[in-house]
Amino acid sequence: MNKLIIFTKLFPYGKTEAFLESEIEVLSKHFNKIVVCPAYTDKFLRKLPGNVIIDSTYTIDKKKRVKSSIKSLITGKYFVYVLDHMRNLKSINDITNLLRYSSYEIYYEDVYKKSNFNFNDCVVYSYWFSHIVNSFVKLRSKYNLKCKIVTRAHRWDIYEEKSSIFPYRQQIIDGLDAIYSISEDGKEYLENRYGNNSKIFVSRLGIFDQGLINQPSKTREIHFISVSQITARKRVVLIYDALNAYAEENNSLKIKWTHFGTGDLLSTLEGKIRNNSNSNFEIVLKGYVLNSDIYNFYQSENIDLFINVSESEGVPVSIMEAQSFGIPVIATNVGGTSEIVNNEVGELLSANPGVKDICKAIDRLYHNQIDREVIKLKWQEKSDAHENYNKFAELLFSL
Repeated sequence: MNKLIIFTKLFPYGKTEAFLESEIEVLSKHFNKIVVCPAYTDKFLRKLPGNVIIDSTYTIDKKKRVKSSIKSLITGKYFVYVLDHMRNLKSINDITNLLRYSSYEIYYEDVYKKSNFNFNDCVVYSYWFSHIVNSFVKLRSKYNLKCKIVTRAHRWDIYEEKSSIFPYRQQIIDGLDAIYSISEDGKEYLENRYGNNSKIFVSRLGIFDQGLINQPSKTREIHFISVSQITARKRVVLIYDALNAYAEENNSLKIKWTHFGTGDLLSTLEGKIRNNSNSNFEIVLKGYVLNSDIYNFYQSENIDLFINVSESEGVPVSIMEAQSFGIPVIATNVGGTSEIVNNEVGELLSANPGVKDICKAIDRLYHNQIDREVIKLKWQEKSDAHENYNKFAELLFSL
């Protein structure tokens, strides 16, 4: 099929879903026409290939969305959802999520009936395994749409125990043409829980080669970098605590930490930084930036270690980015992280490390330097965007 319709949360608007920038460059070379349907918009708009257009038909209208929620209650659709999932409801969040899914089902059907959007002879691809997938699998069945429907699956949209109830998931998986998990861990979880081994595949995200291997700092200096939101799940405050402790224990070393990203725990982190008394510990908070800014940083600065201590992950693109420059990585063994981090490229910590665990890992890597050429070769094996996205595009095109 020569037409691809991609449903996103915000892309190409805003600065999130940055991984799609690389992916869509490759997809545009395989499909004659690509239509991107973002759920939301923003002032910032990324550049797109010439054969990629934005369609706002399915962009969320807040007033209509509220009406759909009311309609779900009045028509009883919401209560059908509740009854069908009564045995699996464990929290208020589950109950509200059922209202969300049931109202979106109504919302997207209303939009479909009132629009001239053509779904015939195309591949409908959702970047997230979310409510949009539920709605369109049901729409296709109800209105006999002549299209294929596929989805990627990352982290929050896979692991139900760590998120909220995913209504009718077995039915939706049965109705999809393919599911592309970004990790082996995610694939195994879905297969063990729902079966359908023949339609669940691994299709990894990736980073384009920037043609450079980053070099370490001078002797007696260690420059750390981390890239993530500053939230409880990302445990950036733990990174600070560990690096502060390491600086205190090694006062003859110059320790520098650069963090890219922001989030709701920024003020907590800033409060700790203000109380920092280690003169050998320099902290730079860069805030939220574009991926190109991070690449420029890797090209111009000497980086010794990348660190990620998240409590849950899919397969972190930020780690792939660092590895593409040959930078050693310290990371927690959560989600699919172990698929790209091991002792050949850095240190894989337990899922819940303490400050001492992190300090020990830093010390091992500082005193036992890893060959950065090896790290880059390992990155090429699993995280090369050119390889991964061309394979993915071929899979979509052949449906």
